[in-house]
Amino acid sequence: MGKFLDMLKSEYAQLVQVVNANVKMKDKSLQLLQNKLFILICLVVAIPLSFIAVGSSGGHWIRIVKSGTLNIDGSTTVGNALDNYKYFRSTSWKEFEDQQRRRVVEFNGKIDSKSTIKQWLQSRYSGDVISKLNSKDVSSDIDVNLQFLVNTDSETFKLAYSEVVLNGKIIGRDASHIIDDIYKNKLINDIGFGVGSIYSDEANKIAGDIASKKLEEAKKKYLIDNRSKFVGKYRDAASGEAGKCQLVVKDMNDSFVKIELTIKDTDKKPETYEGFAKIGFAK
Repeated sequence: MGKFLDMLKSEYAQLVQVVNANVKMKDKSLQLLQNKLFILICLVVAIPLSFIAVGSSGGHWIRIVKSGTLNIDGSTTVGNALDNYKYFRSTSWKEFEDQQRRRVVEFNGKIDSKSTIKQWLQSRYSGDVISKLNSKDVSSDIDVNLQFLVNTDSETFKLAYSEVVLNGKIIGRDASHIIDDIYKNKLINDIGFGVGSIYSDEANKIAGDIASKKLEEAKKKYLIDNRSKFVGKYRDAASGEAGKCQLVVKDMNDSFVKIELTIKDTDKKPETYEGFAKIGFAK
């Protein structure tokens, strides 16, 4: 476009020189030159104006949406809510007509997947779990796409479509929930579900393994710290006029206790029984 305008301007300058050099030409010839000059001037002026008009028309629908409000929150404009959402690293707007001549304004917001996944994991799992997770093939961006339809009055519009895309898959389409989370400046809930579908199974297994290991370690420590309190100590399990039962811990380790039970009857020889009891720790 720039080269074409330069060409026209150059020819225009040349014609001006011709006219100035031939002011004494016959009226008819001079009139032809002036007509050609007029046509060229119209072209030079009209072409850029036509481009300006198209550009103005193209931006008008976007301005209608960006400067408008939604019922969810009339205290801020759509443009302010979307362009300033703290999770978007970039935003873009475009407009077009669909096959049925609807006026469509399309918004795209990109969320950095790496930082978002890290934040989601840290909110749910310890560093020990996160450090053991295998790396996943996750796209660099999470895309949030919204489409608004501008009504024929060119003043009002509505949110007609929304989607959240992760790894090329749509993980959310509920427009009311998506726009609500954006307006509240919190992470879109569908993204949490999407990230969870990728990491939760592995993370939960790792967390379970770590918890089991810690439980075993706690069990052994408890027995070491408390063994002397139990082994060799007699306890009266029951007593009465006819005699009594005594219970003594003969031995214990991290999985069972060896117990000796002695029944002392006043009329009979004491009877002793040995048994084992499994040690259990509440999880």
